[in-house]
Amino acid sequence: MTKQPNVVDIMADQLAPRFCGTYGHPIAKTPHIDALAARGMRIDTAHDNAFEFRATVPTFAQYLMLLALGEADQGDQAIGDYCAEMTPWPVFMIRRRAFKYIHCDVNPPQLSDVARDPMATRNLAQDPDHAATAEALSVEIMERWDSAHLRTDINATQKSPRALHAAMDTGAGMHWDDNPTSDASQQDVRNHMDWTVAAGRYRFSH
Repeated sequence: MTKQPNVVDIMADQLAPRFCGTYGHPIAKTPHIDALAARGMRIDTAHDNAFEFRATVPTFAQYLMLLALGEADQGDQAIGDYCAEMTPWPVFMIRRRAFKYIHCDVNPPQLSDVARDPMATRNLAQDPDHAATAEALSVEIMERWDSAHLRTDINATQKSPRALHAAMDTGAGMHWDDNPTSDASQQDVRNHMDWTVAAGRYRFSH
C-alpha cells in the first residue's frame, strides 16, 4: 500500500502570487516563501469550489489592486467592515455593481447608486423603487456579521490595551516618538541645584 503523503498548505492572507519573488516579481523580496517554494510544489492554477472562506475568514475582501492597475474587474464588488474610531457600533458595507449599502445598528441604513451618484449624496434606502435591493443587501449583512457579538468582542479586547496605557501613563511616561532619554534640565549645573553637590557629578558648568 502506498503511503499517503503529508501535505502542508500555507496560506498568506491578502498575498497575491504575483507579488512573490518565486513567481517572478522584480522588486518584492520574499526569501522565506521562495525557499519553501523551491523545496515544495508551486501551483500556478488553483480553484476553490466555495465563494468565500466562511470558516476561516469572517469578511470576504475583494482584491482591488488588479482593478487599480487597469485590469478587468474580478467581481465588481467590495465588502468590508469598520470597527475603529468615531463609531459606537461596527459599520458594514457592501458595494456590488452600481449600489453601495452601509449598515450600522445605531444609524439608519444608507443605499447609494454610485454609478449615477458617485459622491453618494442621495440615500435610496427608503426609496420604494429600490426597496428590493435594500432588503436583499440588509439580509446579506445580517447573514455575514453578528454585530452585537462583534461589538462585545471588540470592547473586551480594548480593555487590555486601556489597562496597559493607564499603567504606562503613571509617573514619568516614556513617549513613543524619538526623545532624548536624559532630562536636559538636570544636566550641567543649574541655578536650582546645590552646586557643591552638582559639581561632583558634572564635568562642565555654565
